[in-house]
Amino acid sequence: MTFTLALALFGTPHWPHEKFWTVGAAVILGGVGYTIYSEYANTVLRVSWAYSAWMPTLPVLGTGIAPLVQWLVVPALALRHASSRSPVNTLVGTQEAKR
Repeated sequence: MTFTLALALFGTPHWPHEKFWTVGAAVILGGVGYTIYSEYANTVLRVSWAYSAWMPTLPVLGTGIAPLVQWLVVPALALRHASSRSPVNTLVGTQEAKR
């Protein structure tokens, strides 16, 4: 969902060759922001669950470090994979080159 929203807001038909870093930053910042919000809402406001003493958390926010690291590592690896698998000439670029 975060990736789709980032592409809709910041992407171009030539992504990932254009605006790669903008979309990537939006994905990671959106994911981290949602994680902080969700963890706060579920652990403080709703009290629907709590971390065990074994889970390291951020001092001020109380957000678990593991969910934050996941939102830094997994999207970064996925975006890197997407950019390495993308052909140099996209369909749109090929059509424009013929004109």
